[in-house]
This record gives sequence, C-alpha cells and structure tokens, in this order.
Amino acid sequence: MTTNQQATLRIILETLSQAAASVPWHVVAVDSCGLVALVDLSDDAPHTIAEAVAGRWGDVVATATLETATATAWGCLVKPAGDVQQTADRLRAAYALAIDAGGDEGPF
Repeated sequence: MTTNQQATLRIILETLSQAAASVPWHVVAVDSCGLVALVDLSDDAPHTIAEAVAGRWGDVVATATLETATATAWGCLVKPAGDVQQTADRLRAAYALAIDAGGDEGPF
C-alpha cells in the first residue's frame, strides 16, 4: 500500500461518509488511479467478507476505517486485473449478494 493509495482511500471515505444514501455501502470506479473502492458505512459492516469479496476481483491494496460523527466508514481499494468499470460493476453485484445472502447470519 502506497501513501498515495491510502490518501485516495481516506478522501473517498470522507466524501462518502458525508453523503446521505439509502444504501449504506458503495462501489466506486476510480478510473484516474486504475482502482476500485468498496466503502461500507453500516454499523455492522462485515469487513472480512468485504475484503474477501473484493479480493476476488483484484488485489486489495489498501484498507482504512474512518470514524465520523454520523458513521464509521470502512473501505478498501482494489487494483483490478481487468477493466476498472467492469470490475466495479462485478464487485457491486457480488457484494450485494454476499451481504444479503443468509439474512442476519450472513452468507457463510
């Protein structure tokens, strides 16, 4: 993990933690850096599941947690093996399935 990647992830966490959304998690393609960010703002964010799912679509190059007045934001940056936008789309679908599968007990 480089300092630049860590700084990029913190900026994304700060920005998304301030945005009101009906879905507590986000997947963002950061084309300028060739990275994909997965951010979860839910109180019980399944970090290990998130990192495992993200790792299926590339190398997890940075992780961070940010405490704010309204939420605890957790996120990771993925360096995809393929196209950034396609990876973001696939990661978005995979994460939605992973956190929804099994109800309160999770997917595993």
